Amino acid sequence: MWARAYHDHALRSDEDLKTVARYIIGNPVRAGLVERVGDYSFWDAVWA
Repeated sequence: MWARAYHDHALRSDEDLKTVARYIIGNPVRAGLVERVGDYSFWDAVWA
């Protein structure tokens, strides 16, 4: 059911969470949507 290149990863510590959150927040920059993270309108969204 998962794509071939897909894999999951359990977040076991706060440091893991920070690393993954920084990666996700950087996606708009890597995609070329904005030049800086702060330029993306949802960069500081709070997760519920």
